[in-house]
This record gives sequence, structure tokens and C-alpha cells, in this order.
Amino acid sequence: MNAHIASWLGHPMTLLLAAALFGLFLLIVEVLLRSLGEMGNVRFQGMLEDHQKLLPVEGETLLHVSRLTDVLRWLEIAFAGLLWVVLFRLAGGDRLAAVALGVLVPACLIAIARLIIGAVGEDTVVTLLRIVRPVVWPLVALVAHVDPGPQEQPPEVDDDEEASEREIRAYLQAGHAAGIFEREDTEIVESLVDFFDTVVREVMTPRTDMVALPDTASIEEALDAFVSSRKSRIPLYHDTVDQIVGVVHVKNLVRHLRTGKPATLIALVHPCLVVPESKELGELVRDFQRERQQMAIVVDEYGGTSGLVTLEDVFEEIVGDLQDEHEERQPPEWEELAPGVYRLQGRAGIEVLAELYDVDVSEDDIDTIGGLVFSRHGTVPEAGATVEDHDHGLVFTVDEMDGRRIVSVTARRSESGPQPPEA
Repeated sequence: MNAHIASWLGHPMTLLLAAALFGLFLLIVEVLLRSLGEMGNVRFQGMLEDHQKLLPVEGETLLHVSRLTDVLRWLEIAFAGLLWVVLFRLAGGDRLAAVALGVLVPACLIAIARLIIGAVGEDTVVTLLRIVRPVVWPLVALVAHVDPGPQEQPPEVDDDEEASEREIRAYLQAGHAAGIFEREDTEIVESLVDFFDTVVREVMTPRTDMVALPDTASIEEALDAFVSSRKSRIPLYHDTVDQIVGVVHVKNLVRHLRTGKPATLIALVHPCLVVPESKELGELVRDFQRERQQMAIVVDEYGGTSGLVTLEDVFEEIVGDLQDEHEERQPPEWEELAPGVYRLQGRAGIEVLAELYDVDVSEDDIDTIGGLVFSRHGTVPEAGATVEDHDHGLVFTVDEMDGRRIVSVTARRSESGPQPPEA
């Protein structure tokens, strides 16, 4: 009897059946987990609320599920290899037949399982999850224990907004790893998460780059300014740019020219929105909606004009640079010249240093690379000047200047590295 059982267990068909059943089980489990991840895109939160007992871990469950599917993927590969060996024996050493069956059988099982699971509803997925829970969720809990993910400080009790932001980022990371989100989709959603923490000062056009006209300018001068700058709105000032009196729109100017009636430029001015540098972009959008405007003058704490911001600037913070066919293409904020050596635009935010060199760039009063280099140099640098930033262990070489404005620099690591702060 024992010999008969041993013979049956050692039969190639028994091994094939066992391998097929085990592989099919892994495929079904993976598809279930993948379905759970896909529901995270639209219905995952509601499912969590309705079926809390299904999940053995809290917080970044979807992230652990995604990692577990990667583990199951390797198990499927191992199963396919075992299946190929068995089929090779059954095919009498015919490699071509064994390879064909070894590829087609797993592929068909995967396609059929995913097609069936993808066609059923959420309730069916939940039921199947309950069935495989004794095997699946210990694996999920094990993955969560072995690799708990990014270590973050626990949120304070009253810090719901920060906790929600971390959860969103965790879901995005898991969704991207599982193939649910494309990289561009993830970047846009992350931009939306960062959007409400961004202030006007970070996206405005600085005062030195503003196109503005004095209130004594003629209609012809205004028309020339619109043509040369290719702007649709230009602020008007009295005496200095610190005294903005309003905004002239090109369509009003064209409408006036069509009438042929004499008029002064000041008669075409519309009131403009004035906002502080510290206003958050979310509040600015609401101001634009309420006032039905698309441009605002930005003032500093002393009431002086520090720049202007448009609705287009706000949109670009979410979807990236928007350049029409009339705008000159701006060079990228950074480009790699050699390993560890980058050309940086002076207008680029200092956060690119954290991305490129993995350094802490928390500067309260500095937003751009040009401002950082200017601050470290102490005076207006000349093209070719070398500026050392001991705090971050970097060396900047000024490549191009436009008057007193730094256009671009070349950055590299300092040989001495970052210096410790003075006691």
C-alpha cells in the first residue's frame, strides 16, 4: 500500500497536477490582490470601511499588498519552471513541445484567471478574499512586519491633514508599483498634494522680470509693449513699480483701436488683485474665482511690489510648464554635464539641490538657486566667479549674468564636503 502511494506520488502526472493546482492557486491569489489594489483607485476606501476585518494590518496595507504580489510573481516563475521540467519528462525529451506547453499553459491560466476575476464585482472579490484569508493575510502581515515601508513619525492626534497626505502618498507609491498609475499620473497627483502647501512667492514672476508700463505711456507705446512681450495683460504703475494702479488687457486696447476714438491708456485700466507673498495657492485660486481675475500683484511685508502671479502660473504648478507657440522655449531648470556636475538655472528652486545632491536645503529667506548663490557670495558676482556653499558642501561657478541677476550656474560637490555649523 505504501509502495503504491509512493509510486502514485512520484508519477509525473501527479507532480504535474500538484504543480498546476499550486500555480493556479498562486495566480488566483495574485489576481485577487491585484484586484484589491485596483479597487484602491476608486473604491478601496469604501471597501476598507465596509470590510475592516479582512485586513490584518492598518495604514499602508495597499503598499504591502503590492509588495506581496511581487513575491507571488516570483513564485509563479518558479511554478512555471517546475511545470516545464514535468512537461519535458512527459514529452519524452521533446524540448520544443515542452517549451510550448510550459509557456502556453501558465499564460492561459493567467489570462483565464484574470479575465474571470476582472469580470466579477466587488462583493465577489470580498468573498474570495475571505476564502483565501487563512493563507493570504499571514503573508501580507509577514511582508508588513519584514518591510514596514518608509519610517515616519506618527501623526499627532489633531494633525488629520498631515496623516491624510501621507496616506495619499503611500497609495500613490503602491499604485505606481502595481502598475495602476502611470508615472505622469503619479506626478500630477503629487503636485496636487503639494499644491496647497505652496505659497505665491514660490511661483510668481519676480519684479525684475515683470513687464510694466508707466501710466503716462501712450496707446502706441502700450501696443508695442504687448507685441514685443507677447503678454495679454500688462500692469500700469505711477512713478515706480511699487505703485501699481491697475492692469491693461490687450483685448481692451484692440477694441479701443477699432473704435478710432481718442483715449488715454489710463482710461483702459482695470483694478488688479493685490496679494501677499505668503498667500497659499489654494486661497489665491479662490480669490481669482471671486474677483473674476487672472492676474495679481504680489507685495512684500513692507508693501513694495515683489512680483506678479497669474492663473497660468498656478496651473503650471500642477501640470508643469505650459508654453504656447509664441513663447520662447525656456532651458530646463537643470541638466547634467558630467557625473555629479549640473548646470542649474538661477530661477530654479533650491529644492533641486535636494533632488540632485541629497542635501537639506531648508532656507527660510531663499527660494531660488540664484538667490542662494547671491547670498553665499555676498555681493553681485561676475560671470566666471566661483562661490562655495560650505553648508551644503557644494561649489557653484557662475556661468551667465543678466545685469545683477544670475541666469545660470554650474554646481558640483566640494572636495572638503559640508562644514559643521559654528558653535
